[in-house]
Amino acid sequence: YMHSETHRLFPKIRSLAHVHAPALTQLSLLADVPNDSLTLNAGFWPDRVPVYDEPDLVRDRETAQRLARLQGREVVCLLRWHGAMIAAPSIRQAVVRAIHAEENARFILGTMSLGRDVVPLMHGEERKAMYAKIATPKHLAAYWQFESSLVALPPEGPGAKI
Repeated sequence: YMHSETHRLFPKIRSLAHVHAPALTQLSLLADVPNDSLTLNAGFWPDRVPVYDEPDLVRDRETAQRLARLQGREVVCLLRWHGAMIAAPSIRQAVVRAIHAEENARFILGTMSLGRDVVPLMHGEERKAMYAKIATPKHLAAYWQFESSLVALPPEGPGAKI
């Protein structure tokens, strides 16, 4: 339901990755989730990270619509005690963003444990503009090539078996 309702409410979001990544799940446990992007590749990190607080799975359209409206057009929405939703215009971008979101969450948690001040990336439009310069189609293709080399992917095309 969460995928179909997000697509219905926000047609420009063409792909969602629903992940149970450990650091993103751990970050969802914090009462006040940091809004810092600590790596250039996570420049999509929201200035305000939405957190879905319902302690149950999304099992129907009504619940999925609440989640979709909470996430809105943000790339990352944490699912308290569960994981995260990562939005993107394509499946490849959603996967790459999910990897970078998990990395950013690990960096946030790690730097919090140091008890020292952190220098995050800028916020707002300045961060979005910086990320747009980095997250080019060429960068996405190179990153996808690297990450996909680490796993065995099924063949593509008509009749391909998964």
